[in-house]
Amino acid sequence: MASSKEYLFYVLDLLKNFPNITYKKMMGEYLLYQDSILFGGIYDDRFLIKKNGKLSKYHFQEVIPYPGAKPMLLVDIESSAEIEKMFAELKNNVRKDPLITERLILRKLKLSDVEPMFNNWASDLEVTKYMTWPPHQNKETTERIVNYWLSQEEDPKTIRFMITLKNSDEPIGCIDVVDYIEGYPEIGYCLSRNHWNKGYMSEACRAFLNYLFNLGFKKVLIEADIRNIGSNRVIAKCGFKFTHIEEKEHCSKFKPEPVTVNWYEILK
Repeated sequence: MASSKEYLFYVLDLLKNFPNITYKKMMGEYLLYQDSILFGGIYDDRFLIKKNGKLSKYHFQEVIPYPGAKPMLLVDIESSAEIEKMFAELKNNVRKDPLITERLILRKLKLSDVEPMFNNWASDLEVTKYMTWPPHQNKETTERIVNYWLSQEEDPKTIRFMITLKNSDEPIGCIDVVDYIEGYPEIGYCLSRNHWNKGYMSEACRAFLNYLFNLGFKKVLIEADIRNIGSNRVIAKCGFKFTHIEEKEHCSKFKPEPVTVNWYEILK
């Protein structure tokens, strides 16, 4: 028995709060994708999803979608609240996964990052020269910042990764969402001076952009001090397009001096 379009649209309506859900018709059934990744389908007017260990607590019934296929999980579409909770949990778990590139691992922040963060970039006059914050004078300042960041981790708007080399867990930099402008994330980054001019920042930035686009954002913004030639080059190298120049009366509440910045954006 082929699945009906009415049932498909009913399921899609249940998933309307989750970005980038698409479908593809195949032999009378419908395959479901999120961010181009297959996660389930509609088979004989049944909403089935691929097996995932993180979903075991929901006690979904295992069924065979068609002869010879691997078992999938049957979702009770009458429980829309449970469906929303399940997808939100899966999305939250994705937020906690590390990003792996050719040479780097971008992972979540840990309390043990205080010392390497202070030593590798937060206390460096050159690294912080064009940042919106001054260099940290002591590890206690770094520790307060890290503790504050950790307290924000459960906030969905908090998106932050520490940058590490594949052969070491010691962070050499950080990349995160620093603000939201009309719903679009503005990102920022910093990198240890010992690792400049090696392509690490461009590599990390590309991975971070891909991650943000997979979360459903259609545009990402970034700004850079016009004097920061290196950062402006990295931004252009990552595919951002220049939009305008802004002259600010104050760099930030931490740096009262005026500053002129270049603004850039990149579209998915």
